[in-house]
Amino acid sequence: MTASPEEYDASLDTTVGDGETLVRREFVTAERGDVVTLAAQLREEGAPIEFQFLPAGGDGDSPPEVARLTVKNAVEASATWTATKGN
Repeated sequence: MTASPEEYDASLDTTVGDGETLVRREFVTAERGDVVTLAAQLREEGAPIEFQFLPAGGDGDSPPEVARLTVKNAVEASATWTATKGN
């Protein structure tokens, strides 16, 4: 099942200084097996960087996932999403 944008409508608009980390716990919750798409817009122009993950885990034994956005270069709008095993 893929989650619709209407079902999980959340946004975060923030500025984080160089070398700082911002953690937002339980920003998006979902039922087990739901795929959630996150999008990061680093500048006003350009396409958002999208990422899909399973916050509650997949069907069966798949564990919950935690998404992490790492901004490599804000000026060039370079960033990557990763998912790690959560609790």
